Amino acid sequence: MNLLQLTPKQGRMQILVPVDFSENSLSALDYAVEIALRTGSEITLYHGFYVLTEAQFATIDPSYLNAQINDQELYWSERLENLKEKLADKRYADGTSLTVKTLVKLGLVADDIGEMVHQNEYQLVVMGTKGASGLEKIILGSIAGAVAEQVTCPIIIVPQKVTYQGLQHIVYATDFDKADTAVIDNLLDFGKFFGSLLTCLHITTDEAEEEKDRYRLEKLKEIYHHTPATRIEFVLHHADTVPSGIRQYIHQHRTDMLVILNQRRSFIERLFEPSVSKEFTYSSTVPVMILKK
Repeated sequence: MNLLQLTPKQGRMQILVPVDFSENSLSALDYAVEIALRTGSEITLYHGFYVLTEAQFATIDPSYLNAQINDQELYWSERLENLKEKLADKRYADGTSLTVKTLVKLGLVADDIGEMVHQNEYQLVVMGTKGASGLEKIILGSIAGAVAEQVTCPIIIVPQKVTYQGLQHIVYATDFDKADTAVIDNLLDFGKFFGSLLTCLHITTDEAEEEKDRYRLEKLKEIYHHTPATRIEFVLHHADTVPSGIRQYIHQHRTDMLVILNQRRSFIERLFEPSVSKEFTYSSTVPVMILKK
């Protein structure tokens, strides 16, 4: 299982931040910066690009295409370096400067991120859900789901128009998985850096199962009887479906981040399906941290 590990003995966590210079990707960067500063982690600003190879390129000297690739690499490298300079005043708690690296690669963004994570180069990915237009169009919105499926490390997906306002309230959507205690332990450790309240939320969709669900939630709560109520709480919420129940809870309670354990692809797809609710656009208000088993 690949959960968020922030213990000092494991060294500095490496955070990968895909950047296409859209407003949304820069908002995701704000999240990554705050997490890095508070946890003593390092950030890599990453931009993936590709060169459209139309049929007529086949008759062109390969050196021409290589020149185009070199120009693109130089262009994006300069932009990332300029962005890095804007973070020069960011400091860790000990007063040292935030460590920021830059990386530009030719290739498919989702595949490259998956491969880099697989090689254990990064332990967390923080990215936005929509890209820019024109020259800057990398379409992060279309690849966020693909990246979430490929990476084995935690990924934080920051929806459009969401800006960092702290992480005072983190909600973990539990379905009573065997991994719950490991997830909760790690989230409590993570929350210490932000003074977070962790809500373990279970959505019950069957009235016949509600008492059983309540009992299971109470048993889980007993494990954390020693943890102050200001740090953790357990909530049972009834709804027609799990996604609608999560949306209802988030709509009624300030939620700075939702955490889900990715077990079934369909669950992720339903959460991010725009047509699920017209009244409350789930993915436009709440960043989501996806953990992998």
